[in-house]
Amino acid sequence: MQSPLTLCDLFDRTVAERGPQLALRSDDGSFVLTWSEYAAQAKATAAGLAGLGVGRGDAVACWLFDRPQLDLAHTGALRLGAVPFSLHPTSTVAQAAHAIADAAARVLITEPAFLGAALVVRAGRTPLRIIVLVEGADACALTWAELLDCAPAGLDPDAAARAVQPDDAATLIHGADGNAVTITHREILGLMARGDESDPTIASQSLLGPYGRWQVPNPV
Repeated sequence: MQSPLTLCDLFDRTVAERGPQLALRSDDGSFVLTWSEYAAQAKATAAGLAGLGVGRGDAVACWLFDRPQLDLAHTGALRLGAVPFSLHPTSTVAQAAHAIADAAARVLITEPAFLGAALVVRAGRTPLRIIVLVEGADACALTWAELLDCAPAGLDPDAAARAVQPDDAATLIHGADGNAVTITHREILGLMARGDESDPTIASQSLLGPYGRWQVPNPV
């Protein structure tokens, strides 16, 4: 079988092979998705992000604890050819603002624990304009349901994924000096093939593998 060329290819192949098997599950078991359900929700997330103006090459920031919505946010963004990256849960406002400004991210997906800090970041000198809450509601942010409702009519949820190329950016890693390094689809798949990174197709594992978990530990 031909090797996948992008993470989108890998995801689609895994869904085809493991459709009814468990893909994502929250720690308390209240949120459970099979691979087929994961695919449907990832496509809905991609469509919603597209409705917010996210497209190929656009950065999407995530400030979340380890929860299934982190995987959905990453996978949805990747299917648009966008570049998801994660802020570490311990990031300060200054660290988050630096990473978001450096990536030119207009959209941040977060949860109530980080909303106050996210609003401070948005009020500062960053391009951040849209905050999406994966849980709860606040007048200053979109809910997850409202994000999904942003999907444009007639959008083909797979067209953008088919256009993603191996050398497109898949995520950003900000080091301790605050500088971002771009990691491509080809590079991540190469690491996986060499066994240098964990298998991204096991339950509750980001499509980005270890790169999908909090890649901004100590930006300055």
